[in-house]
Amino acid sequence: EGTYSRFAYLAATKHAGDYYAAAQWCAAELGRTSVTVAPDALTEPVTVLEPHQFETVAMRGGDALSSVEEAPPARWGTGDDVLWASGESLLITGRTGTGKTTLATGVLAGLVGLDHECLGLPVLLATKVLYLGVDRPRQILRALARRFGPDTFAVLNERLIFRKGPLPRDLAKDPAILLTLAQQYGCDVVIVDSLKDAAVKLADEEVGGQINRAVQMCNAHDVDCL
Repeated sequence: EGTYSRFAYLAATKHAGDYYAAAQWCAAELGRTSVTVAPDALTEPVTVLEPHQFETVAMRGGDALSSVEEAPPARWGTGDDVLWASGESLLITGRTGTGKTTLATGVLAGLVGLDHECLGLPVLLATKVLYLGVDRPRQILRALARRFGPDTFAVLNERLIFRKGPLPRDLAKDPAILLTLAQQYGCDVVIVDSLKDAAVKLADEEVGGQINRAVQMCNAHDVDCL
């Protein structure tokens, strides 16, 4: 799911990812006692998906066509009134302080089975939700605490994983990280609050493309993104 320089490829395939060992091998080949490795060459390669993480999207042609649904079930909505379809993503946009997290909390209540609807539309129950609180996690937790009381904690322990702070890798540099985290925690829905804190230079066209790639990878593996 990413690219390697020739040096990084050498290190990954011949030296178990040990860049220093690969550098010394190069030195020996060149007849030198040592070589200098540029700092950027020591950067970790992007996340590599395990076979089970990508083989699930490959299907025989007939099986793929027989699995086609006339219309995807609504993750949030009903009939023709669908705000979020299963197998797709939902993007809530707005200025700071306009209620994005509050709205997401309402949807979350439906996803974990503590409410049946949000804004008058039903919400489909999720198996488990991963909430990535990367933007002011303490404030997000306070917002959640206003909605969910102690009597809901048992349900939330079963159906919600809250991960606070930055992602392990910048989403634009490692689009696979979103799917990797979802699968690590066994979640079929991921809420990212918010995108501007998950990827640097969000308005950049290339960064936007990588974020779209991250979401599409999740959708292809039946993980819905908000």
